Amino acid sequence: MVLIQHSNFMKIVAAITIIFLPTTAVAAVLGSQLFYSEPSNNDASEWVVKASPLLRDMWAVAIPLTVTVMFCALAWDFRTRRRQRLRGR
Repeated sequence: MVLIQHSNFMKIVAAITIIFLPTTAVAAVLGSQLFYSEPSNNDASEWVVKASPLLRDMWAVAIPLTVTVMFCALAWDFRTRRRQRLRGR
């Protein structure tokens, strides 16, 4: 019983990792250049924070990468379960 609960917990942790790891990797590559600040035109004491074009690029890469990784994980799980069913017959 404990082993089954532990196994289910590990599957949940793996699923969360699959969802967030690709985006984390892309963000790490692009680094901290996603936002930049500059003084406001009207008042030098005010700063304006703007998004870099890299932010859009990050999501353009991260979303398809995440979907691809999730698809591969589901395909692997389907293949594994199918093999187990075929062996069980």
